Amino acid sequence: MKRKVTYLLIVLSVSLVCIGLFRNIPSGKAYPYYELHYFDTDKEAYFNDQSINISASWELFYDEMTEIAAVKIKIFNFSEECVWETPWLPEKGLKEESWSVEICTLDDSFENRTNYFSVKFVYYYEILVSGGCQYFIEEIPIETSKINISCELVDYEEYVLHGEELLLDVHLSFFNHTTGISENLSSFLVLFELVKVEDILFEENYTTNFNGRVNINLTEKLQLGPGNYKIKIFYPNNVFFNNDVPLMYNLQVNTTSKANITCELIDFEPNVSLQQKVSIQARFSFYNETKGIEENITLFDVLFRLIKNEEVLFENNFTTDNGGMIQINLTNFVQLKVGKYQFNFSYPINDFFNQNISESYDLYVNITSKANLSCILINYNTISFVGQDISIEAFFNYYNETTEKNENLTLSLINFRLLKNKEVVFVENYTTDIYGRILINLTNSVKLGSGNYQMKFSCPDNYFFEENITKIYDLYIHEMIEQEALSKDVQKRNTEDSTTSFLAILSIFSIGIIVLLILAFVKLRGRSKDFTTINMPFYLDSSSCVS
Repeated sequence: MKRKVTYLLIVLSVSLVCIGLFRNIPSGKAYPYYELHYFDTDKEAYFNDQSINISASWELFYDEMTEIAAVKIKIFNFSEECVWETPWLPEKGLKEESWSVEICTLDDSFENRTNYFSVKFVYYYEILVSGGCQYFIEEIPIETSKINISCELVDYEEYVLHGEELLLDVHLSFFNHTTGISENLSSFLVLFELVKVEDILFEENYTTNFNGRVNINLTEKLQLGPGNYKIKIFYPNNVFFNNDVPLMYNLQVNTTSKANITCELIDFEPNVSLQQKVSIQARFSFYNETKGIEENITLFDVLFRLIKNEEVLFENNFTTDNGGMIQINLTNFVQLKVGKYQFNFSYPINDFFNQNISESYDLYVNITSKANLSCILINYNTISFVGQDISIEAFFNYYNETTEKNENLTLSLINFRLLKNKEVVFVENYTTDIYGRILINLTNSVKLGSGNYQMKFSCPDNYFFEENITKIYDLYIHEMIEQEALSKDVQKRNTEDSTTSFLAILSIFSIGIIVLLILAFVKLRGRSKDFTTINMPFYLDSSSCVS
């Protein structure tokens, strides 16, 4: 009897275990029952001065007499080393927890500018008799980045004179992503180096004050002769700030005499025609006494001014390229008219160059001859009728003396006016296409009645064309009744013209016949005289005889 009871208990226990396995193990990895409801971080990318906010909710049930179960949150670095973890959480039932982990407290070297981690939810289960194991149920990848330091050399001058006092005022700051404001980097270690070519002339550590500043008097540290130097600022490796690339500044110490700037205009034509494109190309250089050579002034700001009659018409800043050059397509910035202009270049006031403005250069814009604007109407009929579709297609071109070719007046404004009895009934501006054409559909633009109209095309007043108004084109519009009358009139005129032509031909034919008859009569009469003379009888006069 006892055996049967024991057997029934075993069967019942196995059945309950099986039911628990199928019903209460969502992942199918272990027994007893657990379920993860959610597992989140507040974001996936952080800066190293921020905190990782983790939240999770789960359920856990097990038999404390024979089993051990618990959960834990772990953070692993890229090398799968655990850098942070919570204690085991064995409490049974529904649980909700949250953690705030400061990134700077993670047990990691933070050698790289950006570091990668994974936050994992861990489940542990153990049977007291047979041992246990842990499972990684879910993980969230995150990344952390170091903060960039902002370094400013206050009132720093790259070009100095030999013998001047050299004071460096270094200000360090950073953007605090937790507070959302820029803050001074106080009590921060800075390594300062002064290098000439590849030799380190001076090296020392400094610590920023409360305002994030370091003051260095180079004149007290060493004597700087004329030449080119480099200032380097390094930061030590730490959790928060990026130190991948040191900051570097140029320093040039020159002799006591300031350098003269040389401005050279390349292929400049001071006399141009009105239709020419004007381009100014200039090179800026100076004589480097230290090196004993002429050097281009690269990446240097130059202010250009164009002046006419002491009035500044255009000014703009340009920066020299690596060859010390600037190029100004003046036609793109200002419309030049006929006359005399001056232009010059000015430079920022500094202690390195001797002058801050160049000499003035003259530019003359002349008229060789204004271009004659030509307008051609394509397939144009001067006579139309009310209700007909009336479209005007006009083509504009001119002779360009510079290129010695006829060129289309492309992408230019044309003003069109339609007049009736000297009153403007329609006016509109049109832009020519790339072929110099405009298309005007008068039927869609204005209601036209019968009458006599005139059309005018004009260009805005400018210095390029001889006339800004083209010739006037007539347009006659008739009613449909007038069209029939006009057709009859034309038919009548055609009939009258045919009759007149026939009579004229008949008259010419008659005159010709008369002329021929007269000629024939004259000819016949002449023959009659000859015949009479030949057949006359011969009479001998005896008185005419000589004995």
